Amino acid sequence: MENSNNGMEICSRICDLTDELRDWWLQCQSRSQIKELMTLTLSQSRLLRAVWRLTRNSRQGIMLRDLAQQLGLSSSAVSVMVENLVQRGYLDRENASDDRRKVWIRISRKGQDYQKATAEFFRLKLEKFFQECEPEKLDCFEEILNKFNLYLINAKGSEE
Repeated sequence: MENSNNGMEICSRICDLTDELRDWWLQCQSRSQIKELMTLTLSQSRLLRAVWRLTRNSRQGIMLRDLAQQLGLSSSAVSVMVENLVQRGYLDRENASDDRRKVWIRISRKGQDYQKATAEFFRLKLEKFFQECEPEKLDCFEEILNKFNLYLINAKGSEE
């Protein structure tokens, strides 16, 4: 039972940490940026981050159906979110020249600026924190994060 309580405490701390980082980041934004960012749903933010991550090394982008598969959502649900993000300027969408049923999704300049600014903010904050940590504890922290990430990746789709 001790392990279960410890696990709940760790889970609670991870959620609290995530909320604190998000709040800290929002406090550093202008009023108009906050207004814009707060209208992004969690699903839209997740989709935007996925497009960013999956297309960093691709000039062409990602096919809509592949993006839907990556997110574990239907193509129609992803299509609606993509349309909203295209209209708001975060994504670009283009029909494939060889087949109009195929749709390529790319992150727009606005979406790139948003993702870069977010990543840079968190990188700088974590860098400052890591400078205050002992190297061997950082190594242990990194090892645990990697194991947890691998666990999450491997557990996707399996029921536990």
